Amino acid sequence: MKNFKCLSACIVFISLLVISCDNSEGIDTDMALETEASLKSGKSALKNANEDCATIQDGTILDADGNVITTGFNADGYNYQARIFRGTFDDPLYEGWFIEDIWNDAFLSNKDCDGDNRLDYALGQDNYRGTGAWLINKYTGSHEDKDGNICNVKQVIKYVAVPVNATSVAGGPNGHNVFLDENGHEIGLDLQYEGYEDFALIQLIWQDPCRELSGKYFNFPPPRLGNR
Repeated sequence: MKNFKCLSACIVFISLLVISCDNSEGIDTDMALETEASLKSGKSALKNANEDCATIQDGTILDADGNVITTGFNADGYNYQARIFRGTFDDPLYEGWFIEDIWNDAFLSNKDCDGDNRLDYALGQDNYRGTGAWLINKYTGSHEDKDGNICNVKQVIKYVAVPVNATSVAGGPNGHNVFLDENGHEIGLDLQYEGYEDFALIQLIWQDPCRELSGKYFNFPPPRLGNR
């Protein structure tokens, strides 16, 4: 199991650098149905029978620090069984900001199917390409504008694992690279964040009345998760 503890703070910092002209409205937050079909084929990379996989309830799966993972939220805000994290930032610049991360089984499973006493990630592969993995980062907070007004902010950021044959090319917003599929269609931004080189940023929903932002600030169509 990888250590994902720094991911939320890094994502927020990166997301503030993204620039796009798309400000269309509408938020799609139900991801489970969109990814179910794509995950069925990838799950065969692990052991086929669920009875061969250890579960959190078995008490044999350890976290990155060697502690036994249990159901429910731990002291750090992770609920590995439900695949969710809730917490706040340590950075004083974001004091009082609330974070919520959710992910699917391909990103980080709640089972150990390869017998290493760790939660499985990337469907047992050594990288995320072609797995249909996705991650959603949500955060809420506030800042003060130049006139002293308190501005309440909400942001939703969506990432997907790129296909096996995806390529990264120059020419994206704000100097970022863009991932293309094998047919040359744009997938999302390649932020080249260490440890997440196989993920594309496909959507940034930003609500901030002080910046007159109220919808999809950044979006690569179609706004979906999982395999493409």
